[in-house]
Amino acid sequence: MVPDESVPTESPAPTSALDFPALRQTMPDVVGWIVIEGTNINYPIVQGVDNDYYLNHLPDGTANRAGSIMLDAGNQQGWCDDLNVVHGHRMRTGDMFGSLHLFGKSDYAMEHLNMILYTPGGDYRIELIAACTVDGKRLGFPANFQDDAAFEAYVGQLVRSSAYKAGWLPEREDRLILLSTCAYVYDNARFVLLGRLAPLTAETSPVQ
Repeated sequence: MVPDESVPTESPAPTSALDFPALRQTMPDVVGWIVIEGTNINYPIVQGVDNDYYLNHLPDGTANRAGSIMLDAGNQQGWCDDLNVVHGHRMRTGDMFGSLHLFGKSDYAMEHLNMILYTPGGDYRIELIAACTVDGKRLGFPANFQDDAAFEAYVGQLVRSSAYKAGWLPEREDRLILLSTCAYVYDNARFVLLGRLAPLTAETSPVQ
């Protein structure tokens, strides 16, 4: 029988290159995995009920001063907020987000644009928009923007402060990701990397 092409067919549900049910056997709070090729950043992302527990616990619950890379407790797990905020310690060894500040140099950023976010609901490229040092208290970490003006003001201040210039600006309907770590240059200083989430179509995964 020839299928009736007039009847719409459902698109397959997005899937991830990673086996998140298997990951949850040892990391019950895992909600993603981030990879920035050419750097040490290749880590699971967890989310706790608050932003305190994983400051000093690994994804499997082991106490450790390095903590974990974590999605802000104020975000939804489905990575569907306007701004999905991911925190990580800046370790002196370079582990966790210890190398994130290197994106403050345009040349380094240009050489490390291959960034991937794996999630249970599908995988994404992270398209870099801006990278800079900010006052974390003044900037704030909103999951969603009140209106277009708030969105434009937030993105605009990061773009203006960034040495790396993407040459384009995100649109209001885009889903954004903000990677954040301590900067140690003044009180409340944070180094942040702002990116746009775009569906990943590549079949291969750098995560082993």
